Amino acid sequence: MGSHNLPVSVCIPLYNGGRYLRQCIDSALAQTYSDFELLLVDDGSTDDTVAIAQTYASLDSRVRLVINPRNIGLVANWNRCIGLANGEWIKFLFQDDTIEPECLARMLDHAREGILVIACQRAIVFGEEIESDAREWYLNHRAMIAGLFSKSPVVSPAQCQEWALDHFGKNLFGEPSATMVHRAAFERFGLFNPALIMSCDLEFWTRVGIHTGVSFVPADLATFRVHKQATSAVNHRQREFRTRILDNLVILHQYAYDELYEPIRQAATRRSPPLSLKAIFDKRCHEARAMADWAARQREHPDLSLRAELKDVEKLYPRITRHEAAHWAWRLQRRLLPFLRFRAPSDAKNFLC
Repeated sequence: MGSHNLPVSVCIPLYNGGRYLRQCIDSALAQTYSDFELLLVDDGSTDDTVAIAQTYASLDSRVRLVINPRNIGLVANWNRCIGLANGEWIKFLFQDDTIEPECLARMLDHAREGILVIACQRAIVFGEEIESDAREWYLNHRAMIAGLFSKSPVVSPAQCQEWALDHFGKNLFGEPSATMVHRAAFERFGLFNPALIMSCDLEFWTRVGIHTGVSFVPADLATFRVHKQATSAVNHRQREFRTRILDNLVILHQYAYDELYEPIRQAATRRSPPLSLKAIFDKRCHEARAMADWAARQREHPDLSLRAELKDVEKLYPRITRHEAAHWAWRLQRRLLPFLRFRAPSDAKNFLC
């Protein structure tokens, strides 16, 4: 990783983000707290992103631009930012988003001994094309986060464990633009998981929070932009099985088997009755396979892409092919269509049922 000679690195991963990039960079450079670097890492943009970034780098010594020699993908580029950053704290800021002038100062004020993730409330800006049900989902999600932290701005590891079970598949702390992470989190618990295409941030916050807790700033210090050209919206439209089903399946695999998730397993066994994460994982493995097979068997429009997506994930997590839940197949048909139609980001509330 970097040389750690700065308190904060503000990291903006770039890919064809010219439309909103000036607003994003301007918001970072307008911070009342000035002791930071602004690291821009481009991943093969073909629009005017690099030209915009080069202009800012030539005008402000705090701005450093790195251009990847080839496109490595979204999550890998997040991890590359971490490796290049010089700051003790890493503040991600996405190219569509902005932060308030006091964002860095107030988040640093909420740093607590031993806590490696600081989150803040975020405002949401919707593109005109975003439909009402998607808007409602995001606003409800914002209210859920505020409600979780309403009793205390500092949440213990034990509370994070309970939330992770109660709200499986939900991002409890917000998008990366609304968080600040100490580099020790990456050194102790690893980087973002590239096997996840939509849930890599919520999985990482959970992986860290169940060990260290989380600190929260109850103020809108970041603004998250929702529009149809955003990576998340494109993935929901084009790779819904991957984002809604398989990402959750990978996270459940980690809950059930990964050594870093032992606190989750202990919390599950303390419940009455105890919660068997391995049994739930078996059940979801079968449902995912049955869903992919059903799509492939359609006479008029067979869809083999779901099987291909499943095979890609199975290569990384072989246990997915070794489940014992065949008796759950009959439940699939009535639950299938809601997963295969996009209306709003998935509510995974019942995934652990």
